[in-house]
Amino acid sequence: MILWFSGLNLLLFVLLGVLLWNQKKKENYHLQGVLDIVKQQSSQNSGVVICLSYHSAMHKVLCELIDRIAKNNLIIVYDAPKWLFLNKQKKWTSHLLIPSTSIPHLANESRVIKFCGTKYNIINEATEYIAHQYLQNH
Repeated sequence: MILWFSGLNLLLFVLLGVLLWNQKKKENYHLQGVLDIVKQQSSQNSGVVICLSYHSAMHKVLCELIDRIAKNNLIIVYDAPKWLFLNKQKKWTSHLLIPSTSIPHLANESRVIKFCGTKYNIINEATEYIAHQYLQNH
């Protein structure tokens, strides 16, 4: 009985490992697609993509921070109604805005993705990252 239970635990452990590996592989595939789209649309290759969602609780704070950043050219994947996207595009002329419809995997999430070659870091505290990286000298 104990041997059977141990075998079942081992099988479940292996199955869980395969599922997690598959999920990570899908995430890598989607984020590589993001990087490819950004490289196609941008001559500025900073390696940092800000994902900004209108539905996020931090939307207003993030917009205020981005308003204060003029000298750095940011790449922003923006999930918002068309009228708001166009309004921000006129206001943030030094930044590259990409509609989230072209990258649906990133919709409804506000975060920063920092690319370094084929590797990436996902930073979920976008407000703190932007404030620290771009506004610490102001």
